[in-house]
Amino acid sequence: MADATQYTYQKKRKEFGRHAQFEDTDTKIVGSIPPAPQNAQNYHTRDPNRMVLSNIPQMSHHSVNTERIPTGSKGMKHVVGGWPIEFDPTETADVAKYEKKMYRELSLGFSAATKAMS
Repeated sequence: MADATQYTYQKKRKEFGRHAQFEDTDTKIVGSIPPAPQNAQNYHTRDPNRMVLSNIPQMSHHSVNTERIPTGSKGMKHVVGGWPIEFDPTETADVAKYEKKMYRELSLGFSAATKAMS
């Protein structure tokens, strides 16, 4: 039951022939139709041929005016800083004792400080 927009092939696929093999070649002009002189008045030449295809208006504006904050750079030598008062950082035994205490108690040290910051 075929209509006018449908065609049913009666051949098998192997009877169609070989597949087309395309390859890149140089460009060739195979035909050229010269313009008709009687139609020349209907056209005009555009040189240079440029178009602007953007029909979206520019409507954005941006400016920043912030107050200046005086900043400075200060250096600090961290030899003794950060140690509790009861520990002497110059004593090796006190340093080892404090490190053991930090590893045992999770409420001390870096993890507690980072939790307090968040």
